[in-house]
Amino acid sequence: MADSDNSTSLPFVTHGRELRQKAHGEDRYQDADPALVLLQGWLRAQHVSHVLCRLQQRLERRLLDAPGSGAIDEKVGYSIACQAEVEATTAALKLQDKIPQVQARSLLGVVAKLEIIAGADRDIDDPTDFPWPHIASVLNDLKEIAGSLPLERPDRTVVQADCRRYQAMAADMIGLQRQAANRRFLATRLENGRAVTLGIRPEHLDEKEGVTLSLSVDVTERLGSTSYVHGALASGESVVAERREDQPGFGEMITLRFQPTRARVFDGEGSRIR
Repeated sequence: MADSDNSTSLPFVTHGRELRQKAHGEDRYQDADPALVLLQGWLRAQHVSHVLCRLQQRLERRLLDAPGSGAIDEKVGYSIACQAEVEATTAALKLQDKIPQVQARSLLGVVAKLEIIAGADRDIDDPTDFPWPHIASVLNDLKEIAGSLPLERPDRTVVQADCRRYQAMAADMIGLQRQAANRRFLATRLENGRAVTLGIRPEHLDEKEGVTLSLSVDVTERLGSTSYVHGALASGESVVAERREDQPGFGEMITLRFQPTRARVFDGEGSRIR
């Protein structure tokens, strides 16, 4: 049996009685029962969610231990890991929501649906309350009659591919959130017309995206693999910017980009606002 993204086969179910297996033909049901496909996908999403949970816990410890200069990058990585876990958990919940629409075609298909229901009770405040122990009891009875399903972890390569997919989705989400935060920051700080001074480190003026500034180059100073460009904005302010990929010459107009969240803001008296 294979899902649409990756091939991860569940081995045949082991039965308590060989005669019952032959009588019901349950060695052939597996590829035909959609409830088993649903269980396989749910187990896969659940396992990936747990893997991503452990990853974000490790990154959380690294974030707490990171020095001030490295905390920003660690925070971005941690935020992506948290969002990736949310994406995987959401995928598992969507599969749970499909249970009423999926019709089991065998007793083991019914077992598969109950496995999902019983396995989802971890999020319940008190799993000992009705009806959870009673559902577990019915599930055990069915396993005695129909046999138990092998609840195996998906293949490592499948898990890694899923983790990368959810991390990519999370990175897109975090990127949109950061852009929105940048816009809100500019709006809340500048809307009242107060005069402020922006302080931006030279290395933060060479971002791939962000707020853009046009700089007229006066001097380019090369130090090893990095260049420092001295110039002026159209408004007359002097700027020093780091360039890692080019060496602009005198009189050239270059585009600088920075993230507003990296900027330091000072009021007219030189006191730091942010």
